[in-house]
Amino acid sequence: MTFHFVNQYGNSKAVPKMFISMTTGGTMIFFALVTMIGGAWTWFFVPELAGKSLEAIDAVFDLPWHVIGRKGKQLTTDQGGAVENYGQEKEKMEMVEDSAEVEKRA
Repeated sequence: MTFHFVNQYGNSKAVPKMFISMTTGGTMIFFALVTMIGGAWTWFFVPELAGKSLEAIDAVFDLPWHVIGRKGKQLTTDQGGAVENYGQEKEKMEMVEDSAEVEKRA
């Protein structure tokens, strides 16, 4: 949160000056470029870990840095995980059964 507040303080000081010196359109283009760079970084370097076990997640981060984002999920397919072990439909059924048991106890 401290980093967030420091960033917001910096934005409150920098953005008005950017609007004046770069014009409104230039400032918006700058922010659009920063957003695109962040999106590209996320696409290539942040792995999809849905349905992975802790062992598979650990194996993803043992891969070289340049393959983690795009190929990490495929390279760790046989590492376990609820969806891989049971299949997506069976996993959903177990979740429904578990929630039904919780409701019975309440």
